[in-house]
Amino acid sequence: MAIASENLGSEFDFASENKETLVTKGIKETSEPTKVVEISRSRNAEILGEGIYEGHVRSGVRVGIGRRILNFAEKIFDRYDHEYRSESIDKFLKRIISTHMQLKKIEIPVINTMRIINVPEDENRRLLVTDLTENGRKIVISATTIDVYDSFELSNLVEVNNQLSDIFQKLNLNSVRLGSYDVPFLIIDKETKEGKIILGDLGNVSFKNKENFSQDLLEELNLKGLQKFAEEINKRFLINGELEIKN
Repeated sequence: MAIASENLGSEFDFASENKETLVTKGIKETSEPTKVVEISRSRNAEILGEGIYEGHVRSGVRVGIGRRILNFAEKIFDRYDHEYRSESIDKFLKRIISTHMQLKKIEIPVINTMRIINVPEDENRRLLVTDLTENGRKIVISATTIDVYDSFELSNLVEVNNQLSDIFQKLNLNSVRLGSYDVPFLIIDKETKEGKIILGDLGNVSFKNKENFSQDLLEELNLKGLQKFAEEINKRFLINGELEIKN
């Protein structure tokens, strides 16, 4: 199961030796534990985001499934911090995939696609994910975004605030806890200036039935996390109003 090689004569290579497997068991209703696909990585990939404790996300990943070729991004866990995370990298990945699946079931907006890529034991772990930038047409901002973006206006500020409030209500209703204010992402279309809120960094999301705290504390923590996210966006980027949560 080789990692896709890169052909110097072209940007992408889909040679037969580039077949890899995606873990699908427990992610979709399928009897297949894995799915064999062809994955090719661009030599001109762009870094879409970086995390302090885990790794980075890069663009330029194409997946060949039969005759279809689909564009994705890839999160590479090349700096997974075992002191910050008390669990092994493999256990961590299984947990966030499970969290992703559960959040989709209760209709909390998340990254559309998230799959574990099988790799040899001695290689950095990888996740195949939807490219939220849509090949550069959108920007993705979290409360801890390091990249410097120009200040912006949102053409649908009322709608985005409704999205934020709806997420807050669904988190509380379904006993989901945000463990950090960097979980939400704000995705902005560069042309229309329309924004959308999703939960992007799922490593700091958990469910109350797995932890020992009250519903009141859960709601307090979720409100603080989302308010901190809104404050950072308002302070650093937004110029035509404010993000706010109606509770």
